Amino acid sequence: MQQSLYSKQPLRFVKYLAAVWVALLFYAAASFLSGSIGINAYNKLDSERKKQQENLGKLRKINETLIAEKEALSYDTETIAQEALNIGYGRDGETYIRIEGFQDNRKLQHQAGEIFQPVESDAIEDEVLKIYALGVFLIALGIFGVTDVLSFIRNA
Repeated sequence: MQQSLYSKQPLRFVKYLAAVWVALLFYAAASFLSGSIGINAYNKLDSERKKQQENLGKLRKINETLIAEKEALSYDTETIAQEALNIGYGRDGETYIRIEGFQDNRKLQHQAGEIFQPVESDAIEDEVLKIYALGVFLIALGIFGVTDVLSFIRNA
């Protein structure tokens, strides 16, 4: 009894449907692992978040120091006198007075934390993943097609 290429039509259809499922499974797995919203991207963002939190902690400490220094320079006469000596506006034994409303425009001596540059994502673009999935589909389709042709030739 000779079999034709179309005698097992439902089984052939399942094979080619399996090629589609293989491509979809590849695309889903690749997107989950290395896509723009995948595990690798999440881990990179998490490490950047930790760096930002550390920087924020440093900035809070600097801010507390600056607030304390501002308060001391605003109300403590000994601190005012010491600062005047430090910047060369006075000598030991001189009396200092504070003038209200005068603002010093000197630049801050403190480093205000670190500046983080945006990090380029090393995730694989979604379009590239789709092209790879299409390639996997075509390879699976070719493999299933070749097995069908070889099976047909063997049975002929």
